[in-house]
Amino acid sequence: MFLASLHDAVIMGNQPDMILPKTYDTLWLRLLTKAKVLLEAINELEALPASNVLRFKALNSLMGLYTNLQADQDLDAQDQELIARLSRIYRQEMN
Repeated sequence: MFLASLHDAVIMGNQPDMILPKTYDTLWLRLLTKAKVLLEAINELEALPASNVLRFKALNSLMGLYTNLQADQDLDAQDQELIARLSRIYRQEMN
C-alpha cells in the first residue's frame, strides 16, 4: 500500500464487497465499507491487541460516526446490531 507523507487519500468502490487484500494495511478502508467486508474487518479490529493505536483510533472514530447516524435516522436491524457490537468493544477498550 502506498503511503504519502503529505497527503492521504481514500478511494472507495461503489460495491460493498469490494476486493481489498485482507491485510493490516487495508483494515481502515475495510472498516469504512458495509456488509460482509465490514463484519470481517470488525473481527480483525477486535482481535488486535488493546495497545494497538489503530484499534483505539478506529474504535473512537467508528463510535462517533455510528452515534451520529443513530441519532439522525432510523437504522435497519443490521446497522443497530453493528452499533451494539461496536459499543461493546468500545466499552471494553475504555475499561
